[in-house]
Amino acid sequence: MQIKSNRYIVLAAALVIYLCMGSIYIWSILAVQLKMEHPEWTLADIALIFSLLVLTYAITTVISGRLQDRIGPRLVVTAGGIMMGCGAFLAGSMDTWWGLILCYSIMTGAGIGFSFVTLTCVVKWFPTQQRGLASGLVTGIFGAASLAFAPLAAFLINYTGTVAATFKIIGIIYLLSVTIAAQFINNPPAEPNQPAGNLPDAESGYTPGQMLKDRRFYILALLFAFGGISGLIVLSNAQQLAECFAGISGALAVSAVSILSISNGAGSVVFGILSDRAGRRNALGILFLSCSLGLFVLPFASTYLLFLLAASLVVLCYAGLFGIFPSASADYFGTRHMGVNYGLLYAGYGIAALVGPGMAARLADQARDAAILAGASPVQINAALAAGYSRAIWIACTACAFATVITFIFLTDHRHDPQSEQ
Repeated sequence: MQIKSNRYIVLAAALVIYLCMGSIYIWSILAVQLKMEHPEWTLADIALIFSLLVLTYAITTVISGRLQDRIGPRLVVTAGGIMMGCGAFLAGSMDTWWGLILCYSIMTGAGIGFSFVTLTCVVKWFPTQQRGLASGLVTGIFGAASLAFAPLAAFLINYTGTVAATFKIIGIIYLLSVTIAAQFINNPPAEPNQPAGNLPDAESGYTPGQMLKDRRFYILALLFAFGGISGLIVLSNAQQLAECFAGISGALAVSAVSILSISNGAGSVVFGILSDRAGRRNALGILFLSCSLGLFVLPFASTYLLFLLAASLVVLCYAGLFGIFPSASADYFGTRHMGVNYGLLYAGYGIAALVGPGMAARLADQARDAAILAGASPVQINAALAAGYSRAIWIACTACAFATVITFIFLTDHRHDPQSEQ
């Protein structure tokens, strides 16, 4: 059945869908419990589950983008909701690492990738001067989802004593919420009865092949990767970083995950509005410079307050990527093939997912193992873990500083003109 939509109905449905998708950011809470239940798994093993989830949905966005360009977003997002829900529910029945990889990383990840086309649909409904705000609101709810899901996950883990119930209940939430909201997702009509300018560029834009010949695509993908690495290092290890750097634990460490979700939700809105007013290039430059500052301070954050301030700045900037990049894709490459084009651009984020969390976990594993072999005390082991995480953070800090230079030297704010590229 075709349900009639307008831009505000589509936006409201998108907020519901992205709220569910954003629950992946409670991973650091799930990771702590998984380590307790499976002490034989290394931190890198556990981090890889999350990395492959993000990588899967980043890769799947290309497939889902092409599908939505051909058959429309409603069926694609409905399929995404089914995969998200079934994958997470089945993950609750798995007690092996490979079981979680197949059900959570692959199946749920693919579902998120299919549901992701909701964002490109929302952008098409809004004029150029409102795209940053619209995409910022949607990705903002994605980032802020931990405000709702982190306490739920902590409660379920404490109540049941296992992570399995959390996976199952979240799976049911996915299945119901996403599939129902998907019925309100559709593209704007080709010839809307609206004033000129309400749906700009609806029938124009680069083909994927044209975009791949444009150097701006590779600059944006590289910037996406650098920013994504920085944010994912912090978000995927938030509870562990709070324990290592600030010396907190238990409910206070869990609260850090929830508090960071505020920045994760606000960042896309703040930078989306900034990009509408100051331009995509200037907004990205400010983003990477600010992220570098937060990463520089983070290893020295020995108190809870300082940790929250530094980590929140990093997460705010990370979330800002999702307020800027959808609009930048539409500006530079048009909206006609945006489903595929943004999916290809999102591959930069997929690289970040593969590199960031795994790099931090491996460096932490190496530092901890070396300390244990040396007969270190628990306090010294914690210090070694902090040193391992710090190395990853310094690498990310350097990448963001480099990204600032790249942004101001190589990026422009020119609108798309595919004919000029032929």
